[in-house]
Amino acid sequence: MEQEKIYEGSCFCGAVQFTVEGEPAVMGYCHCDSCRHWSAGPVNAFSLWKPNAVRVTRGADLIGTYTKTPRSNRKWCKACGGHVFNEHPGWGLIDVYAHPPESPDECIFAKTTTTISADLTTRITPCQFGGTPDCSNCGCIASAGLAAVGRHQLFGLIPVGRIFDGSLKLGARVKRLRPAEEHAA
Repeated sequence: MEQEKIYEGSCFCGAVQFTVEGEPAVMGYCHCDSCRHWSAGPVNAFSLWKPNAVRVTRGADLIGTYTKTPRSNRKWCKACGGHVFNEHPGWGLIDVYAHPPESPDECIFAKTTTTISADLTTRITPCQFGGTPDCSNCGCIASAGLAAVGRHQLFGLIPVGRIFDGSLKLGARVKRLRPAEEHAA
């Protein structure tokens, strides 16, 4: 029998640490007013887990709670203010913020985008935050969300990311077979 996957997470300063085990019940993006204000961004990537899959491993006494509505108890670190997770009592699920990829090689967003710097001439490779970033500290909403989708297993067997990587390789081979003038640009 295959061992359950364990993912580690933390607040910004690392004082609060937690693990989630297994696979999320749901993953996605939310752009409701509440999530946009909480995340300070236009969209919030999330993964929803059963409460028994989430375990605080350090700093439980440093977790603060803010309840704007009865639908969510937002958890944050009292030391740094970093967001930790969000309990949804009515759903019986905990929203754990999607974990970003560890490197540009694991980032679907970095593999599929070209970004230009503010001078409009310098190409930034591979992501919008500066060349070859430390993706584990990037926090890019696109890369974190796509990484969560990439980890999802179709029919419990095949990670979506593996299908994506196969598609990229096939596309690169087909491009090499085409005459140069068809794909020059």
